[in-house]
Amino acid sequence: MTRRTHDDVLELQIGPLAYRLVAHDDAAGRRLAELRAAADCEPPAPGTLTRTVHLLEMRLSGDEYRTMNAHRLPERLRLSTRGSAHAGDLPRNDWRLAADETGVLTWWHDGCDAAFLTLDTVPHVDEARLLFPWTLVVRDVTAAGGAVAHAALARRSSQAVAMTAPPDGGKSTAAARLQSPWMALADDACLVWFDAGRIRASALPTWGVAIGASPQPAAIPVWRLHDVVDLTAVMVLEKARRDRIESLAEIDALRVLYRAFSEHPSVCDERRDLRDHLFAVAARLAESLPVFRLELTLTGRFRPLIERALSA
Repeated sequence: MTRRTHDDVLELQIGPLAYRLVAHDDAAGRRLAELRAAADCEPPAPGTLTRTVHLLEMRLSGDEYRTMNAHRLPERLRLSTRGSAHAGDLPRNDWRLAADETGVLTWWHDGCDAAFLTLDTVPHVDEARLLFPWTLVVRDVTAAGGAVAHAALARRSSQAVAMTAPPDGGKSTAAARLQSPWMALADDACLVWFDAGRIRASALPTWGVAIGASPQPAAIPVWRLHDVVDLTAVMVLEKARRDRIESLAEIDALRVLYRAFSEHPSVCDERRDLRDHLFAVAARLAESLPVFRLELTLTGRFRPLIERALSA
């Protein structure tokens, strides 16, 4: 394990969430460097920290697997925090654990703001381009009353729209085709939450880019994770032979929004205990915002349709 330096710490604002990521070895340090290059890493305001997340390479031993199955924190993880604010203050039992599709294990405790991401450097992990605390973001935005939406996000001045569709449904294409004065913030996922009567949203990375399966979107050279916008409307995208837009009834909007909140990111499949909350968020959004079905072709001009719908 290498000695930590200033460059081994990254403070990151992700919408309403604030994280301090601490790398404890070279493998974790490389992951922080990749994240720093891919995202506009705005430091959080003082006193707003959601979690401190410790990152380190770790292959579990047989004894550690047994410890994990008993919901206890392996001693190696506890020792890695020596010299930090959490040293000697970590609970021993009732830790929760989730594995994602890249082989990263996330360890967290409901009574503690410390968490761990452990990297098992097998080939499919080494191919991953971006380490991101997906499981923690899903859990923490839920605690803040919001959700992760499978939707692109774009803004124009004080207006912002989320554009949702199933996988390969046209989110990235639509985000790329929006032209100035619109700016694409995300083409795959975003956070949505409620704040003093306002519906807020912010960008999340593209999952395909995070695992190295697709290139960085040309329209989004870096993810501005700290940028927060007021959500004006939701567009439900459908591929069609003509460009057309129509308002959705609230019950139809609820169905689509619940799907958008339930299916992404695919990295986090353990969300059964969140379903009631996700349904409540979808219902509140369907009641509060206009939701439109936007039928679009590959070559048509759909931007005027969005702008006319927002001005109606």
